[in-house]
Amino acid sequence: MRLIELTGFGDMLRLFGVLYWTIAVVALGVAFIKPKTRKNRIIAVGSVLVVFGLLPVSGLMRQIEYTQQAKTKQTHVATGIKRFQAYC
Repeated sequence: MRLIELTGFGDMLRLFGVLYWTIAVVALGVAFIKPKTRKNRIIAVGSVLVVFGLLPVSGLMRQIEYTQQAKTKQTHVATGIKRFQAYC
């Protein structure tokens, strides 16, 4: 169980996630249907993808960086333990 679920805000945060993606899909649909010319449609769809895709992509990149740092730290700890056991 995650710590956020102990506070009672877990369901509300999940609702925000669903609401975020619902708004993104609706905005994408409007951006695809509303413009009359192909150039404007491409600009509108691209803008929606950038606006709604920036937050998830940045979060994903942050998670990947955190995972790499954790693996590096585990490697350093394992090396330190081996050196300690070798000299003591």
